[in-house]
Amino acid sequence: MSEEETTNPPTTHATTHPSTHSPTHPLTHPPTHPLHRAKDLAPIVAAFNASEEKATRTPSDAMRRALASPRLQQDMHTTVPPPFSLQGWLERRDNAAALESGASLDLFAAHPDREFSVRVVGGASEQRSQSWRHESWLLQLRGEAVVRTAGGTVTLGEGACTVVPAEQEYSVERPAGSRGLVVTNDPLGNRRPEGGHS
Repeated sequence: MSEEETTNPPTTHATTHPSTHSPTHPLTHPPTHPLHRAKDLAPIVAAFNASEEKATRTPSDAMRRALASPRLQQDMHTTVPPPFSLQGWLERRDNAAALESGASLDLFAAHPDREFSVRVVGGASEQRSQSWRHESWLLQLRGEAVVRTAGGTVTLGEGACTVVPAEQEYSVERPAGSRGLVVTNDPLGNRRPEGGHS
């Protein structure tokens, strides 16, 4: 490196950067739908690389306003229960006794999210005329279970699973010692009043 290069700062050239004031600018107005991998992310990265913010390393007024009122608010108050061992939960004395009598227990009873219901069903038991407005996922944890729908009958062995289509009625027979997981989803669960159903 020459002496001139070390004493003189590099020459800068005026560059025009796209304005982030535009109501459709991807930096201050990102898509509201979920990003579709590189397809939707690429324009955002390109806009940032060509932006005044990257060139100056200083947020513009429009960017400051967007950061002050973000479209998504981070939840800083909800407490999520710590992770736990499913095996340990199944073997816990009170749970084991209830499941042995054929009970259906909420696996995440203390969880604040209400979009998913995850239940463990014991055997011997039978659940007749079950249905849900969305798909139901059944996973056999221990033993076997016989699932009957209008489309036929399937026997779930340990570790096997099946999906029951939305609004399709089904029945499940579980012999003694059977343990099955039943998962249903309600996309509007967190928008309904607590304890509310539709």
